Amino acid sequence: MAALKITLTPPLEAENALKTSLREAFESQITSLRPPFSLAIPSPDQYTLLNRAILHGVLTEPQFAKTHIKHLHAIVTDGYATFVTLLLVNHLYPKLLTSVKTQLLWLTDQTVCVLGIGYDAVLISLLRQIVGADCSDGNLWLCSKLVTLFLE
Repeated sequence: MAALKITLTPPLEAENALKTSLREAFESQITSLRPPFSLAIPSPDQYTLLNRAILHGVLTEPQFAKTHIKHLHAIVTDGYATFVTLLLVNHLYPKLLTSVKTQLLWLTDQTVCVLGIGYDAVLISLLRQIVGADCSDGNLWLCSKLVTLFLE
């Protein structure tokens, strides 16, 4: 099963290291991401790999997003700090596919709900993506979603 794309990468542009690590983690952990989940406590390396795989799964498989989040809740050992640092996509956000941006905002909402360590940095990162005086659909959509998130 091939992992779905997160961004549109031009043919001659090098692939982003974060994107590559997420995809590789997802491909290597695909069997671990489907129920029934292991009850064993993962090693630190395995934990990081699972966090990357879960993030890629949530971003590219919206139909399994709730399952992936439940899996994340079950394995978290660091207050979501590892997962939240993966959400900081300052330089990558403009290249994200629309469906991935939608999932990223949903995931940010989920992270805020559990008060994941560093969720404020994710919100600031997303606020920095808003372009002043830009009335394009994408920019207005991001503004609207963030306002909704802050009001909840």
